[in-house]
Amino acid sequence: MYSQELSPEEIFEMFFGGGVPNQFNSRSGFYRYETRPRARPTHAQAANASRSSFFALLPVLVIMLAMLMMNISSDMTETEFSLKRYNQFKIERRTLKGGISYFVKSGFDDKYRGQDLRRVEARVVTAYVNQVTSMCQSEQMQKQRLIDASNSILTSRSDREKYRAKADTLLLKNCLEFKRLQTIGIVH
Repeated sequence: MYSQELSPEEIFEMFFGGGVPNQFNSRSGFYRYETRPRARPTHAQAANASRSSFFALLPVLVIMLAMLMMNISSDMTETEFSLKRYNQFKIERRTLKGGISYFVKSGFDDKYRGQDLRRVEARVVTAYVNQVTSMCQSEQMQKQRLIDASNSILTSRSDREKYRAKADTLLLKNCLEFKRLQTIGIVH
């Protein structure tokens, strides 16, 4: 009954070999494809094909080159500070504005003074505010999930009470720090 079905080779030829339908089998409902020998491309056609392939790949090559250049330039810029103590960032400092703690490498005091130090401290403040903001949002989402679980009809009464109690006692440390930064004028 299925003797007229297509073999895997025929399916492959249909998709990749440029087969042309020339026979319809009414029992299986399939067209039968056969490939015709192709004429060899001339030298000019081959050159055109390779040139058009190059132009088709050109945007991809440009993007890859741009990514490589950005990667190289980011490796060349040295980080002056860290908000956490690790590896070579062992010396703790505090910003003049807000007293934000950050860590630097040895020799920092010799390299950064005056305007350069103010620029570094401005970057420290920006990084710190971004970190505190992100962590505050995470704490708020965690608290909201606990409140949602305490209000869910799918949660048992005792679990709802536990979730509500945990939500009520959850200390939002980073949100409190964000409010402190607002109070002293670092965040507007």
